[in-house]
Amino acid sequence: MPPDLDELADPGDRIASVIAYQFTLPLENPVRNGTTLISDREYVVTEVSTIAGTVGRAVGFTRGAPLATIIESVIAPYAIGLNASAGRALARTLAPNAERFWGTRGMFPRALSLVDIAMWDAWGSQVGWSISDLVGGSGEQTEVLVALGYYRDGKTLDMLAAEYAEMAQRGHRKFKMMVGGDTPANDAQRVRVALDALPHDAKLSIDANGKWVDAREALSFLEMLPFVPDFVEDPFVPGDSLSLRRLRRSYSGRIAIGEWESDAASFRRLVDEDLLDVARIDATACGGITGWIDAAAIVKSAGKAILPHYFPEIHVHLAGPFGAEALETVPVQTGADNFDQLVVKAPWEMEPVTAAATAPGLGILWDEKIFPRNHPPVSAHA
Repeated sequence: MPPDLDELADPGDRIASVIAYQFTLPLENPVRNGTTLISDREYVVTEVSTIAGTVGRAVGFTRGAPLATIIESVIAPYAIGLNASAGRALARTLAPNAERFWGTRGMFPRALSLVDIAMWDAWGSQVGWSISDLVGGSGEQTEVLVALGYYRDGKTLDMLAAEYAEMAQRGHRKFKMMVGGDTPANDAQRVRVALDALPHDAKLSIDANGKWVDAREALSFLEMLPFVPDFVEDPFVPGDSLSLRRLRRSYSGRIAIGEWESDAASFRRLVDEDLLDVARIDATACGGITGWIDAAAIVKSAGKAILPHYFPEIHVHLAGPFGAEALETVPVQTGADNFDQLVVKAPWEMEPVTAAATAPGLGILWDEKIFPRNHPPVSAHA
């Protein structure tokens, strides 16, 4: 059963300070996801400290935005003095500022998302509950989807096949492949190679990363494939509803979108307009854990599937309780991710199925030596 949140209230969980800072970790070998060259990952760290001394932390991508500045100069003054459990109240208080100064999409929601996640981490740590426990989880297991097939100079088709075969041998049965970074014919061949490397009971999806310009181009590529992917992710750039509607009129397979959406209202629109089958909700973009829960409730009530985007360290706490069909991860072997360098121990296991750990808060044991402590972040105090 979900915990009695009122009984977990603690006057010591009021927020005393909020700090934020950014740093960059280079990738060993640059990769492409189809549309973008990824040579490094720039992270923003948000730390929320309570009066009792508990610290909550969230780490996400900056996406090239000055999120630390927004967190410290705009959001921190409003967070100071709130209970760590008051993420929803903080979002409501800041809503007018978001509209006037920063906009309701993009940078500001991402900054607010990380503060919200850090608040949940602090709250759970303060009361001794994992975030999965706080949202009503009871140890549910979720299948793990592995995102592979990133482009890299010198990567042969044999290497691509081996990448998928290795994860299949470990028992994984949900896979994703990047497309859109080569000619349609070559990409179709890449998909066939990956498909041939997988057992018959595996499911393979494709991610176009917004590459296709219209429904005609998308359909032309999909007709080249020897199968119907489990889902097609981000066929067009965010906001291209016209192309999505046209694609859905002619294509019977599932469409997955949502990783760029900034709030639950955006998912309400996508659901109402029947533009998705699988909602890629990202807590680091859509209002934190609070916003993720609101978006998931909308998607679930409409009978659509939920598949969190990236950051399994966060989303493992939400996937099980909300019945997500999978938990996405980008294995270290792809070379596309270096989040593992930040973590000594994660709250989930890289297995075919996984469940959230029961440690308090996010349950992440961070590798403190990675964080740039020589950076003197400005702290906002009560």
